[in-house]
Amino acid sequence: MIDFELKIFLGLYDKAVENAMKETALPAGICAEFVLSSESKLQVPDNVTAVFITDKMSLLRSAMALRKKNLHIVYCGYTSDADKCLNRLEALWPAGESPEIVKKRFLILVKNLKNEFDCCFWKHTFLTALNLPFPMVLFSSEWKVVRMNHVFEKISGRSGNTAEAFIYQDWKQKYLIPVNPGITDEEIQEYKLDNGGETRYFIIREQELRDSFDNISGYLLTMQETTYQREHFTANCNE
Repeated sequence: MIDFELKIFLGLYDKAVENAMKETALPAGICAEFVLSSESKLQVPDNVTAVFITDKMSLLRSAMALRKKNLHIVYCGYTSDADKCLNRLEALWPAGESPEIVKKRFLILVKNLKNEFDCCFWKHTFLTALNLPFPMVLFSSEWKVVRMNHVFEKISGRSGNTAEAFIYQDWKQKYLIPVNPGITDEEIQEYKLDNGGETRYFIIREQELRDSFDNISGYLLTMQETTYQREHFTANCNE
């Protein structure tokens, strides 16, 4: 699990809202630090995900003026008060809500930010992994191609221009033959691929990618070639 550090700046008249957020039990892997705006003077560091929560219009305008991409702003109040900056708010929480509702809103906010953090992390991780010398594909939750590396493009006959139209399940059924069809593990399986007159063997992993709510957000396909090991084993057996 990737630790998610969150810095939360508070500028609130309503101390009940402040206390409710501080009392909220956060999921594992999320570390939240609360800072009063009077202490921090809205000095937001660039290397963390930051949230500013306020019910004061003067502080709301100050936060908006910072124009920091890593600062997410929440206003506790009325739509008419924040009308000119609604499209720049992360969320608008109605004033006077009970502590229980505030806790629920705060938990949803934190989980959504954690999901954004995870998505960004895994996106950069996968883009780095694209240079690895084995076939890889990142799919959406509907098995649509998000990105495939050049090694998979080569063995599948697809290029970047046609990747979006690639239907993996059809290609798998047509070209991949299970080596041990009796194995019940659906996530990891070995297949034989006959492509262009060349027979190759791969262990294929279809790994589910889940978000903080345990929903499937995508799939990561990796193919580990075992052709050399099989040929080497066969040669030794024939000696």
